[in-house]
Amino acid sequence: MSVDDARKRSKEWALALLEGSTLAKPGAGTTLKDLADRYEKWNRTRGLRHPTWLSDLMTAGCSDWLARPLESLTRADLADRYADIASKRGMVAAGRTVKALRTLYTYAEAQDLYAGKNVAKGVKVTEPKPRRRYLNDEELAKVRTALESPTLAEWAKPYFNLLLLTGARRSNVAGMRWADLDLSAGKWRVPAEDSKNKEALELVLVPEAVRVLTERRASITSPWVFPTTHKHSATGHLTEPWYAWQDVLKLASVEGVTVHDCRRTVGVRLTSSGAPISVVAKVLGHSSIGATARSYAWASPEAAREWLERLT
Repeated sequence: MSVDDARKRSKEWALALLEGSTLAKPGAGTTLKDLADRYEKWNRTRGLRHPTWLSDLMTAGCSDWLARPLESLTRADLADRYADIASKRGMVAAGRTVKALRTLYTYAEAQDLYAGKNVAKGVKVTEPKPRRRYLNDEELAKVRTALESPTLAEWAKPYFNLLLLTGARRSNVAGMRWADLDLSAGKWRVPAEDSKNKEALELVLVPEAVRVLTERRASITSPWVFPTTHKHSATGHLTEPWYAWQDVLKLASVEGVTVHDCRRTVGVRLTSSGAPISVVAKVLGHSSIGATARSYAWASPEAAREWLERLT
């Protein structure tokens, strides 16, 4: 550009500024971290249970990109990162990272912070097949026996037994409060702020679950059924049962079962026993029968054999 052209352009820009315009391109200089922080603040105003979910995914999968502006990322960058995470941490983690980036681009566009392409939409994500792992009758018996071991943490036996007796989500059992229980009526009310669909749930407690809770009530003075032992806990209650669950599986000689599979075990056992899908949805606290059907409405091999034998 010549000196005269530069003078002419600077005059145009000066006039634009005087008229109240901005010379910055939408999103120019806005980094991934800036956007993730904005999105987290927005989530907190919406009352989400996990407002930091996007920031956590960015930190886990894209920590080296946090200082980069959104405009600097290309589809090739994201495709390479997807492949890298998939090889190291699995397809699920890789897919979640790309979907989080899609959400971040969409949010930036809605807030007029970005006017470019959502390059994350062009990255093909391989959706994992629905997980169908659950404890069969033999494995369930082994786990229940393993829970009697005195080597486990004192909360492990009642906690995991309640998962298997209620089918509730692990976070809801971990955050169970005595004030939400009516042991005489065999009912448990999960507050709306603690449920996944933001609706209060009234779950059923069978007699064995009531017995487990009654025994625990005699020794726990905290408002939480499973209080934490950590002095600086942000919640005051149990948050991560994964390590104790690994101890249980080792004692039971059972492999490949997650804590969430306890919930799936309850759902599959109900459907296999012939329970109506509406009943299964009620037990699991689903607001939609469709969600129950997609994840739990399939029979175990044992149930298939039993029903086939009835034909003969």
